[in-house]
Amino acid sequence: MKENEITCGICRDLCPSYCDGLLSDDVRLAVESHISNCESCRAYLDEFKNRSSQTDSDDREKENTFIKKAKTANYYMIGFFIGALIPIGLLAALVIYAIIISL
Repeated sequence: MKENEITCGICRDLCPSYCDGLLSDDVRLAVESHISNCESCRAYLDEFKNRSSQTDSDDREKENTFIKKAKTANYYMIGFFIGALIPIGLLAALVIYAIIISL
């Protein structure tokens, strides 16, 4: 094996980092060289990219659902506080009115 060559196992272990662009230039070039010569690893990388894009899509969908639920919860909290403030305000107005009348 030459100095810059890597095995299929190492190439497959590096696929996530390769896809995320985290490899140094030397290691990236070694992975690209291996992939250009190895059909099995090229297919593995393509499958990995497809799985990653599907996972990203699922994650975005879950995140959007979470955000919608959080917004709905915020609306309920705002309604709760407004609903609680109205009786408190009315009670305060009655107390002030009673004080003014008793003077």
